[in-house]
Amino acid sequence: MIRDKLPINWIHIYDSLRFEVKTSLGRTFQKKLTLLKSDYLHVGCGDSLLDGFLNTDAFTNNKADYRIDLRFPLPFENSSFQGIYAHHVVEHLTYENARFFFQEAKRILKNGGTLRIVVPDAEKFIKKYIQSSHDPNFPASLIPEWHRSPEWQTSLEVLDHVFRDNYFNQHLSAWDFYTLNHRLKETGFKEIRQVECGISNDQKLCNLDKEDWQDQSVYVEAKV
Repeated sequence: MIRDKLPINWIHIYDSLRFEVKTSLGRTFQKKLTLLKSDYLHVGCGDSLLDGFLNTDAFTNNKADYRIDLRFPLPFENSSFQGIYAHHVVEHLTYENARFFFQEAKRILKNGGTLRIVVPDAEKFIKKYIQSSHDPNFPASLIPEWHRSPEWQTSLEVLDHVFRDNYFNQHLSAWDFYTLNHRLKETGFKEIRQVECGISNDQKLCNLDKEDWQDQSVYVEAKV
């Protein structure tokens, strides 16, 4: 693969260019949905295709039911969905693009509908970093084994990877409950609350979260 042969400083450029080309072509030529198969939307589905949801992801994911770009207006009518699930997606957007996504999510949710967001919790990571006393085992306490790198030598390098790495996770923003609460209120959501892993007042949004990610995540729900 071309990417594997590139110098590290070129990888981000290659990834960005490939992503933008595929996205531009996809947005231009993809047919619009004429009939929604569900009133629940899953954004950033990756390989996790949920039953009873319209599973969507970027134009680089051919497994998704439908492909969208969260930086642009969502191709759905107003009040189309009862619930939206976004698991470890929002951190891949800049703050500006995340704000736009929240606005669009509010627009396409039905009255009383719920947006459920799961993101890496900056507060948890920073507290762990402060408490770590430069413990070399710091990654093991918060990051799944498959997500770790032997190149990390200090706790700060782990923290930097979580919120800034361009090679593996492409994270563009950091979030905690306070920041999500502020941005969601700003875009008109109400009843914003921090919830537990797998727990929701909406039965369709229960038991969707990956349990092995809960030590590093914050779970937030907001209603229209």
